[in-house]
Amino acid sequence: MSMLGAMLEAKEPLSREQIARRMGENANKVTLYRTLHSLVEAGIVHTALIRNRVQLYEPSAHCSEHLCHPHFVCRGCHKTICLTEITPPTVDLPDGFRLERQQLQMEGLCSTCTMAEHETQSI
Repeated sequence: MSMLGAMLEAKEPLSREQIARRMGENANKVTLYRTLHSLVEAGIVHTALIRNRVQLYEPSAHCSEHLCHPHFVCRGCHKTICLTEITPPTVDLPDGFRLERQQLQMEGLCSTCTMAEHETQSI
């Protein structure tokens, strides 16, 4: 499987290690790093967010150069969910500031974990 294919199939941001696992045992880590860097430089892939000091990457299709779609990180199952249907708010910066990239990350429980927590409390 190709790197981009692995990322598109996942439908969520992935770390370099997760991409390598999805590509299979033959994935050369040096080649993977260089290819990922090239895809980021070309604007095809971007760093979605950093979680626990690990960069997570995803295709740039749902984002513009300066504005990335929101992400929701579940504190229960630890999944990162892309919220491409939500438009993040725009911010007016003070004079002299230059926006380079805006990211919005929300944390809480996803619908599956919320239901599981509710069922546990009902028992």
